[in-house]
Amino acid sequence: MKNNTDYKPSLPLTRGWLNFATAVEIVAVLQLYFFSTSTDKYFAWTIAVPLTAAFLGAGFGAGFILVFLYRNETLWANARVALPGVLVFTLLTLLATFIHFDKFHIVSSTLPTAVFFSWVWLIIYSAAPIVQAIAIWQQTRAAGGDPPRQHPLPAWLKIALGSHVAIMLLVGIPLFLAPAVVSPLWPWALTLLTARAVSAWVIGIGVILGHALWENEWSRIRGGALAYAVYSAMQIIALFRFPDQIIFGPSFWMYIAILVSGVGLGWYGWITAQKIHRAGK
Repeated sequence: MKNNTDYKPSLPLTRGWLNFATAVEIVAVLQLYFFSTSTDKYFAWTIAVPLTAAFLGAGFGAGFILVFLYRNETLWANARVALPGVLVFTLLTLLATFIHFDKFHIVSSTLPTAVFFSWVWLIIYSAAPIVQAIAIWQQTRAAGGDPPRQHPLPAWLKIALGSHVAIMLLVGIPLFLAPAVVSPLWPWALTLLTARAVSAWVIGIGVILGHALWENEWSRIRGGALAYAVYSAMQIIALFRFPDQIIFGPSFWMYIAILVSGVGLGWYGWITAQKIHRAGK
């Protein structure tokens, strides 16, 4: 039987990035989720619709859970789900930043705090994809393999997660590529920039869920399951905070169905994975 030294470790750059990202996510949650109406002062660009700011803040809230729980994992297989999907998100966010750079406070504001946070955003999102890509590349070249999959996901959960993946990608990709055409279908008003910022999260989360399906092992998706439950719950709370901004219709009710099922799937996954994790100690 192999011991842990035979398996690919989580390397220092991976753990270092996850620890750094933990702090960054906390700041972004404060800016966007708790100060949703103050983005003109405390964020990289002004978001006129607070529900959009809260949506983005919920993404960073889930991101915090993801990187916080995986930051001290010693095995790459058990931390792997925290990187590729996040890399997709950061690349798309960087692309959206360059496409809509005129909207950022570096260009559009003279308020010192707004300009400062805009520069911080630009620096972080310029560096993050490079660091993440290098970390993944290093991990692929590291010696060792993966522990065997001993606790695969049940078939019904794979089907449910697969449906979420399909919806996320079928909505997110067109929203990023053609925001003017697709954004009217969203359950609240979006600009071209916020449509692409929203779609970066939708696509990134879809990739993370798809990656979890590929991992197909409870011990590897523990943190991701809790992150998805938190993400969905924070989105539901945001709707209660800003009900006047909702456009009620079929897309809204589909959105609600995804969020409610996301809470259930994520919470079930976290509880089940925790039981298996404790039993294996």
